[in-house]
Amino acid sequence: LEINGADLERLLRLPGVGRRGAQRIISARRSASIKSLDDLRALGVSTKRLAPFVLLAGRRPGFQPSLL
Repeated sequence: LEINGADLERLLRLPGVGRRGAQRIISARRSASIKSLDDLRALGVSTKRLAPFVLLAGRRPGFQPSLL
């Protein structure tokens, strides 16, 4: 799911994104594109479970899945 184009309902379906996180994402992308997982963390969004399901500016974020 492309974070920079998704509507509220689609953002809410992502693991680790609640209503507040989704609203923060929508507000933040009005001023600038979200380009990294660090941008999402700065908004207070948990990225641990989210990373495999999103695209940031058309690209998959770099992440290391847990082996445990």
